[in-house]
Amino acid sequence: MALSGFETVTSKLSVYTGRNTQFDVNLKLSSVAASVAVTGEQPVVDKTNTTQGTTVNASFT
Repeated sequence: MALSGFETVTSKLSVYTGRNTQFDVNLKLSSVAASVAVTGEQPVVDKTNTTQGTTVNASFT
């Protein structure tokens, strides 16, 4: 028997025709698991390049 959030239960059970069969189960909580995904992107400023640049055009003063 398996149910989300609980440990899986495995047991042998004999069932006979013409009879009622009772099956008692103690469900134990399973451990809680969580995952975190961390993603990263390149920084806007290139920290490895220390050169400066300027665009010069006709309206540059």
